Amino acid sequence: MVKINKLDENLNIGGKRALLRVDFNVPINDGTITEDSRIEKVLPTIKFLINKK
Repeated sequence: MVKINKLDENLNIGGKRALLRVDFNVPINDGTITEDSRIEKVLPTIKFLINKK
């Protein structure tokens, strides 16, 4: 099983670049996203990184 590292609340990334790899392979029907759970699940991580800059 692959170990997934978690972000530490005390992480100091100010002034650094962060690379976040996500899988946004979401189903689309007529140009509209029909299932956005993958996007919703990663939003807290994206917001965390934005607030740490």
